[in-house]
Amino acid sequence: MSRKLAVLLGGAALIASQVVAAQEGGNVKAFTSLSYQYTFDSNDRPNDAGNGLHVSGGYFFTDNLAAELAVDYSTFSSDDQAPDRDARSLNLKLGGLYAFQRGGTVEPYIGLGGGLANNQLDPPDENRRRAFGEVTLGLLSYPSINFGLRGEVAYRYTDGAPAKQVGTAEDSVSEAILRVGVLFPLVRSVPVVATAAPEPKKVADSDGDGVPDNLDECPGTAAGVRVNARGCPIDSDADGVPDHIDECPGTAAGVQVDERGCPVDVAIDRKFEDVNFAFDKSNLTDYARSTLDRTAAEIRQLIAEDANLQVTVEGHTDSVGSTAYNQALGVRRAGTVRDYLVKQGVDAARIETSSGGEKEPIASNETDKGRLLNRRARGRDQNRNRIAQNLGQHPSGSHGQH
Repeated sequence: MSRKLAVLLGGAALIASQVVAAQEGGNVKAFTSLSYQYTFDSNDRPNDAGNGLHVSGGYFFTDNLAAELAVDYSTFSSDDQAPDRDARSLNLKLGGLYAFQRGGTVEPYIGLGGGLANNQLDPPDENRRRAFGEVTLGLLSYPSINFGLRGEVAYRYTDGAPAKQVGTAEDSVSEAILRVGVLFPLVRSVPVVATAAPEPKKVADSDGDGVPDNLDECPGTAAGVRVNARGCPIDSDADGVPDHIDECPGTAAGVQVDERGCPVDVAIDRKFEDVNFAFDKSNLTDYARSTLDRTAAEIRQLIAEDANLQVTVEGHTDSVGSTAYNQALGVRRAGTVRDYLVKQGVDAARIETSSGGEKEPIASNETDKGRLLNRRARGRDQNRNRIAQNLGQHPSGSHGQH
């Protein structure tokens, strides 16, 4: 027993003493190994301890699990306590192993397999083929990317080996095995190389507004000017003039402003209902008068708000009759509207009249309805620099036959 223990301890010390270089090229995937095999003396075998050779090849199907095919051959000398009987053993094994700590300094593993054992005992020439099973515990170590060291201990059970004495019944054999050798990597996995994240590239901010040049849509902003995320000066009232030069902040939405950000006078195109006339008439209908009552009230209110308000009334006709006659009829119609507005309190100086005659139809003169729409008075802005009011185009309340 002391001899067995010494061999076991020596093999373990040999493997544990290896200093393994840093792994390169990834973990071993496919490998082959060559080992010296020592079979300890067993009371179940009619021989002394055995010496032999173990050859294997394997492949890791996952990071930790490998399949392995192995063959070993050993010779056994006669036992001093038994008749002179030498033995030979040839074994073929298929198994698997599970490795721990892959990629580490030392990779321990466990294995399980089985196969066919051919045990031959002389004399007499006795040859027996029997099944066997084997459990292993081992270590792998890689001093170099080109080879590794391997050591393992195994327990093997063979069902039916040559008997101790000639002519006796078959025995089963339980024996311990030590293997020490080298391993050669055939294929390695692709290594996962951890690389440091590159330092973020610094992007210049030429105008110093806090927005880098590659995102700055308004380069060259003056120092101290507040900008938005796009690097453009902030325009709080959205009038198109940045805050830092806006002399009239808080302008209401939609108001037209000048380059200083202040509102400008614009023409307001306010439209009222058209005043329509009967055929070849310039007098007002009852509905037209009620329409002009409302219009006069609105104009008086607007004059109170704008002292420069100016209204132009245009008279129009259909195409029936001569051009000259229709031009004169348009003048009379515009005058009728002006006189009524003055009567309702609108300053006469605020009203100008003109005639479009038949030249500006708003509908077809081929139909009664179209000609009715064309017999109208309407307002037109004559001064775009002021707030001006127009008489609009609305046919309701008009009267006429054709």
